Amino acid sequence: MSTGKLVQIFTAPRAGVPMVKRLQAQVIAGAGLAEDRYALDLGAFSHSAPLVARHVSLIEREAISRSVQLGFFFWSWETRRNLVVANFSLNDLIGKEFLIGEVLFLGVELCAPCDRPGHLCSRPDFKEAFENRGGLRAAALTSGTITVFDPIRLA
Repeated sequence: MSTGKLVQIFTAPRAGVPMVKRLQAQVIAGAGLAEDRYALDLGAFSHSAPLVARHVSLIEREAISRSVQLGFFFWSWETRRNLVVANFSLNDLIGKEFLIGEVLFLGVELCAPCDRPGHLCSRPDFKEAFENRGGLRAAALTSGTITVFDPIRLA
């Protein structure tokens, strides 16, 4: 797998509120991004899913572009994912460690597209647009600062 890059960062202070675009974010080991709903334990979690560390969520920029090619149009913040990466495949990272800049993460589960992002942006076609490419949830293993355009690579 080649080196990709981090192209966008988003946080939201509570579940359901608009995402805030950032140029950098502080990562807190064992919690997530400072000022984000998941690090603050104010996120919306599926109660039917097994309990795993869900500190950050990532999506490929290519998945967003693919949704447009399929006839859907979603802005990157409408996916409700914290980090948008480019040129770095996420679907094979379950159980693998990777670095964004110098911050270490562990891929824990794929983000199956659900109804919530589509509901929040009044687009019922979210699940169809991101089928098999909904992104990745990851655990933050170390603390540090990540910045847009940081490299992303396997550890």
